[in-house]
Amino acid sequence: MNNYKFIFFAFFLSFSTNIFADNLFKTGVQIVEFQDPSRNNRIIPIQLFYPVNVNIRTEPITKGIAIRKEIVRNAPISEKFKNYPLILYSHGHGGSMADIAWLADALVPKGYIIASVEHFGNAYMNEQIDYSLGRFWERPLDVSFVLTKLLDHSEWKTKIDPSKIVAGGFSKGGMTTTFLAGGQMEGPRLKTFVDTYFYDKDETVPYALKKIEAMDWSLVEKNYKDSRIKAFITFAPAFGHQFTDKSLSAITLPFLIIAGENDRLMPIEANAQYLKQHVKSSEFHLLEGKVGHFVFMNQCNTSGFIFAEGVCRDDPSVNRGDTHQKIADLVDNFLKTSLK
Repeated sequence: MNNYKFIFFAFFLSFSTNIFADNLFKTGVQIVEFQDPSRNNRIIPIQLFYPVNVNIRTEPITKGIAIRKEIVRNAPISEKFKNYPLILYSHGHGGSMADIAWLADALVPKGYIIASVEHFGNAYMNEQIDYSLGRFWERPLDVSFVLTKLLDHSEWKTKIDPSKIVAGGFSKGGMTTTFLAGGQMEGPRLKTFVDTYFYDKDETVPYALKKIEAMDWSLVEKNYKDSRIKAFITFAPAFGHQFTDKSLSAITLPFLIIAGENDRLMPIEANAQYLKQHVKSSEFHLLEGKVGHFVFMNQCNTSGFIFAEGVCRDDPSVNRGDTHQKIADLVDNFLKTSLK
């Protein structure tokens, strides 16, 4: 009987840990579009990165500004496991749902689904100044709405493990993630932050301040916590200091913060380190040296350096590919511990 128990335990342990093993899958990609009738039929596209069987043929990415691994388009998700952990990802200011492809390339082969949400009005292809500077609350609402739709989706609802749902984001997406964890903003702090860190540094600041002052603070200061989400990941989080100490100290779920030491766009003392100080359940990693804000974006090809040099170019001492591998390892270890 003891031998049977041992065999059963060994089998169960193998099943439960293999989902985080290396190179079990190739990366499938699919774009899905949702529409939220409660917000004037707001359109929310997402890019899904998900595990597919290794025997399916991949194809190269031939367009865009990013260096990418080969993918499989619209293939069925692998049936190797019953379901998979889900990471909901929120891009940065003016970003896109493809910005997390580098992390998907690292994590999907281990057995994760990543749903990258594109935020209308604050994305590369549809930037609108009112959304960029004011309507912050649309972002966490987008992510929660996408989660609801996926958990009710005929194709995806059985493929997602509802006990292993994670929210992550870069820059303003890190702000979004903090909202979803239960962080609540305080209006006057936001104006103080812009005055302190950006005034006389950016010609758009006077206009930005007018937009900030005209915000609907009742919506900015609401609680957007989503209790379905069990862990949180923030890369170079923005507007950290605008969340109240009380709301941050109430966060008890695993909360990962990774930031570059040389981030001049979102200074770490007012953002990443502020969150580290107040979120008692947080795990903080500083990427030392001249690691800047945009290291969390995809590696760029030649076109990228021509059309988006500011986002693509790091300090000569920083290797973005090596840094991505380090970040992916930190995220993977965090998830192994958090999603037990």
